Amino acid sequence: MLFTEQEGSFRAKDQPLWQVHPYIPPLESDRIIIKYKADSFLETDLNSFLQKEEITDLILTGLQTEYCVDTTVRSAFSHGYKVTLVRDAHSTFDSEIMTADTIIAHHNLILTQFADIIDTKDVNFI
Repeated sequence: MLFTEQEGSFRAKDQPLWQVHPYIPPLESDRIIIKYKADSFLETDLNSFLQKEEITDLILTGLQTEYCVDTTVRSAFSHGYKVTLVRDAHSTFDSEIMTADTIIAHHNLILTQFADIIDTKDVNFI
């Protein structure tokens, strides 16, 4: 899932902040879905792709905790998926009123209503 902003932004498609980090390049066989909203399901074909592939369980990570991660966790739950959020694999930036660590800890607590929260060491794709 790649988030993009409108043309002219550093996070617009194909701009420097849009690129996937070279340490984790997508495989040729990976399905890339570009999204323009915080909700990964909104105005994308993510849900239809997951249904077609008969995927029912999602493990979520990402950036930014209080925007895209929070919204996608809640939306995935509302779409009927079993959601797991990886506690130490989503991130954000300090805001004017909270540190990034506080924002992350807060979301790890409140998102337990919508997802199982686990550590990276406990992620198992088999």
